[in-house]
Amino acid sequence: MKLADLMLCLYLLASLAMGLTACSHDDRATQTTNDLGPLRTKAAHYLTWSRPKTDAAGFDVDDQCDAIQRSCFRVLAGEAVNYASAQDPAAPGRWYRDSARSCGPANGTSNSSFSRDMALGLGLCLWQKADVANAKAFLAYADAHGGAMGDGPADTTRIGLMVTHLYKTLIAKAESTPLPERPADPNPNVDTAPALTDVLTGFQAHITMVGILWDGLMYGGLTPVELEIVKDQAKRQPRNALYQAILHKFTDGDQSVATSVLMDKSLFPEEHLPTSAERCASYLWERDNLPGDWGPCSPGTEFSGTDFLFVFAVVDDEIREPK
Repeated sequence: MKLADLMLCLYLLASLAMGLTACSHDDRATQTTNDLGPLRTKAAHYLTWSRPKTDAAGFDVDDQCDAIQRSCFRVLAGEAVNYASAQDPAAPGRWYRDSARSCGPANGTSNSSFSRDMALGLGLCLWQKADVANAKAFLAYADAHGGAMGDGPADTTRIGLMVTHLYKTLIAKAESTPLPERPADPNPNVDTAPALTDVLTGFQAHITMVGILWDGLMYGGLTPVELEIVKDQAKRQPRNALYQAILHKFTDGDQSVATSVLMDKSLFPEEHLPTSAERCASYLWERDNLPGDWGPCSPGTEFSGTDFLFVFAVVDDEIREPK
């Protein structure tokens, strides 16, 4: 066993001994050496410019089959989104990837009609809007269907331990009841035994970091295991502004690194929304920093800037505990 793996196991054991409820670091108010005025101005422009790229329900349609997740990221930045339009009116608790409820295996647009990463995005909407009724309906549907939340492979549609925990915590906080025990491994794709020695990259890293952010916000801090994962991911991807923002939110509050990425004109222009002339990926944070995604490609495609807005919400302390 490598030393790093041993240390992580020790962190896990310590967390278990403390009932997995102790926090290593509190949620810190932003303290940055950069003036946030220009960032706030840029965010206001991005919100305005991106609205024509949403549908009638306010859903981000850059990647239609990821629309519920990306649109709820926009909610954190203050955007109005009718997220309930993605719920099946005939089956409360069953949700879809987009407001038209059209993405899925039936028409070949996605291998599943819903997935864990969509559940995390939706949960952030429900949490911010204190929508306990829909959170309860979500868990009731999951209980009735063995955790499978839609059509497609079970390993994609089954929500797993971490997502279930987050929804239960949302409800417990809203109802002022005892918070549930935090999972040993915050990776939403782990259903049973911890897999803390796995190397998380790309999509897997992103979904785990989003879950850790939400968990940390609800509990007011991270577990030792969560903090270790956040540090590793921020070190592995130093230009990923989301990972940097999460790290500093729960350590020193200094958001200078994340701010500098958001103000980088080569990724996020000041005069217009990002386009494929700047970078190929419509949403950067779930892609590792490689030329095929972070580098330019054939010009002509304009993106919504949801990646910018999501991190802005973290950096500018826009995400608040619902009242």
